[in-house]
Amino acid sequence: FAVAAHEAIARALGTHTADVGQANRAFHTALVAPNPRPISQEFLKRLHILSERYVRVHLDPAGREKRAQDEHKALLDAWLSRNEHKIAHIAHEHIAATLRDLRDQLGSNHQDKM
Repeated sequence: FAVAAHEAIARALGTHTADVGQANRAFHTALVAPNPRPISQEFLKRLHILSERYVRVHLDPAGREKRAQDEHKALLDAWLSRNEHKIAHIAHEHIAATLRDLRDQLGSNHQDKM
């Protein structure tokens, strides 16, 4: 499921389709699907639904699709190798870089809301 979700988000990023937010959610949800903690899964699903508009905004500037593809590929590779420490590190960097980009892009008016 995670490999198929990765392929779907790569297609969405490559073609600039409007469903990139949904594809992003499906990919990240697939990575946590094997986790037997339904409350954590539901929390992450809702968080991704709430953040979909920011995913689309984040990908507007040129060049971010490539970085997103690279980061998602690194996440998938670490997930497939079951390297928990590497997954945690890559996920943390992925989230932190996206947050920095959004704060820079949206300006200081939105910083206390993120």
